Amino acid sequence: MASFTRQNDRGFPRSDPLLGKLPAELVIAIMVQLPDVQCLTNFYKASPRALSIFKENRGYLLKQLLRGRLGCLLPIAVARLEASKAEWTPEIPLRVTKLCDGYDGKCIALCHHYLADQVRELRVPNRYFTLERARELLSFHDRVSDWVNTFSAGVLVKPSRYKFHSRHQPPADDLEWYPVAKTLYTTELASILIPVRYDPVPRG
Repeated sequence: MASFTRQNDRGFPRSDPLLGKLPAELVIAIMVQLPDVQCLTNFYKASPRALSIFKENRGYLLKQLLRGRLGCLLPIAVARLEASKAEWTPEIPLRVTKLCDGYDGKCIALCHHYLADQVRELRVPNRYFTLERARELLSFHDRVSDWVNTFSAGVLVKPSRYKFHSRHQPPADDLEWYPVAKTLYTTELASILIPVRYDPVPRG
């Protein structure tokens, strides 16, 4: 696996002739096991054939990479990302006196599309997953992971045997880690979708 990180004098990964001889199925199996987007990028740059396989299977590869890192949190992570980019969501802190027309319907539609039917299975198409979206999803997830690690070290009485960070995803039924992480995602999503008015407190 070290071959795809070797670089030439210009800083680009050296082409590895061995990758060109592997079956496409095996190359894909290797790609989906890589820990992050940067490693995936280094890998497909190491061989023209690997690059071709990546382009043909981009969405699937990124989806599987993200699923390996986020596990059952991937659906709510996608919902949080889409909510954060929606033009109709209010600014934080809320600076408007009236929400946009049809706000309730848009909010319900977003939750229904990204959450209601995806409790156990992510149903967005593979083409949804781009390098940019993958980086954004992983960036926020890393912050969640850091917080959960800090919280567990200082609060949880019985530390989990799993380290919840980039390369060691705990199982979804872990009774200590998963609920804390999901709570953070849910809180972030709610803070985006449910507006809070910062009006002066009336006297008397």
